[in-house]
Amino acid sequence: MVNLLIPVFICLIFIILFWFYRQNIKSDSKFWNPPSTSYEHFPFGKIWHYDNLSGENKDQEPWVFIHSIGSSIYSWRYQIEDLSPEQRIVALDLLGFGQSDKPTESDYSLDATSLRILDFLDKKKIPKCKLVGCSLGGALCLWLKIIAPERFSQILVISPAATPQVVPLLNIPHDKLAPLGKRIISRSIIKIALRGGLAFREKITPEVVEHYFAPFTDPAAVTCFLKSISTLKDPRIFDSLSRLQPEVLMLWGEKDRVVPRSAMQQILSQIPHAKLKTHPLAAHHLMEDDPQWTNQAIKSFFSPSTKAQLDS
Repeated sequence: MVNLLIPVFICLIFIILFWFYRQNIKSDSKFWNPPSTSYEHFPFGKIWHYDNLSGENKDQEPWVFIHSIGSSIYSWRYQIEDLSPEQRIVALDLLGFGQSDKPTESDYSLDATSLRILDFLDKKKIPKCKLVGCSLGGALCLWLKIIAPERFSQILVISPAATPQVVPLLNIPHDKLAPLGKRIISRSIIKIALRGGLAFREKITPEVVEHYFAPFTDPAAVTCFLKSISTLKDPRIFDSLSRLQPEVLMLWGEKDRVVPRSAMQQILSQIPHAKLKTHPLAAHHLMEDDPQWTNQAIKSFFSPSTKAQLDS
């Protein structure tokens, strides 16, 4: 009798989880689509992006933004709003995230993801740019500067996940977790995740949760998320940091629980000439916790006319 009750109990749990999942999947989930948002076709799929290219900024060196794992261009909404009136801004949804295609059979390793970013820049006719990235995006920015230094004049990274120690549960078989993940991702789970990345809880509004949740209405998003962890686990990023040239700025919030102080100190010790600017109250997603502070740091670093403010 006991042997029969165990599988029945397990099945009941799965039924409850599936019901909870279905209650959280609704047709009103929406993507953030500001003007100048569109997509480009590639052999590997569609890449959605924001690009405010115009006659006024066509001769500028673009500032290209790369989001964190599980995120999208929506996480850069404050930077796009504030910086785009005077600067060409490009922000892309990596393959597997946001509105971009989510082919589960694709390679989401460090090399494959980096090559897709370079392909994207080639197609957009961007031979040289300045890079901004957060977490996974920050690690990718560092790696891109290492493998193609001539293409990126400056890079600014926010809480870069550039050491494997910041990735929890490294030894769990993530491919086997995908079927379960598809059934339990909900608005409630997204809200919990946002609480881990933001210091100021009042910023986690229903609208913010909805926009972060929208990509996960596609069950393939969980598989892509889990496969992308392989990029964060790649030891070559940390091992190659000493090859980075100057013009690297790191932003970090002292409330960051994803990339703790010990990890940041490790990363900084490997990069010659890197600068660090810290926020005493913000957490992992600095660009959302304090957009004004973050935007000023970006402008001060990238714009020669205001760069001196950074050192004051």
